[in-house]
Amino acid sequence: MPNMEPRDELAIEIETNLSTLEKDIEEWKAGDRTDYDEWNRLNYTISNLNNEVNELEHLEHIHEGGLIS
Repeated sequence: MPNMEPRDELAIEIETNLSTLEKDIEEWKAGDRTDYDEWNRLNYTISNLNNEVNELEHLEHIHEGGLIS
């Protein structure tokens, strides 16, 4: 497998994590919704995904030549 750009690797990771999160949310919705540990875990995962998306946007900006040293 050829070397991937960090932004491509991050994009794949985000896609995978988002897919997993969607399944986890559906499972939580199908349950009794009283599992606060699960609720907190879902919120933590969402927060991490937001951070990863922000990082990806930053890497895309750099790749497009938006940051010049």
